[in-house]
Amino acid sequence: MKTCLNIAMVTPWPPQNTGIADYAFELAESLSLDGNTIHIITEVENPKKLDNITFITPEEFSKKFDGYDNIIYHLGNNSSFHIYQIYLLKLTGGIVHLHDLVLHYLMAW
Repeated sequence: MKTCLNIAMVTPWPPQNTGIADYAFELAESLSLDGNTIHIITEVENPKKLDNITFITPEEFSKKFDGYDNIIYHLGNNSSFHIYQIYLLKLTGGIVHLHDLVLHYLMAW
């Protein structure tokens, strides 16, 4: 018997011009095709749509983040794409997928 998960992904998202956004898009698509429920938390105002994917603003997510089997953060070093994630991570905890081995630029900002 297959178990489907309720997953929140805090991530950059297309049309943001970053490889992490492209990676997250493909991962979310694959996970949703396996029957998982995927909620994307992103700052993008007009996110690229994907069937069976729900978008939530960081503000909404910070008020109601319980009930997920996993919260996954796609974190890189560009503060333009990731700084809001630090605050949410402190609030919710979760799994951090580091896309850069050095986060100096993110933290120095």
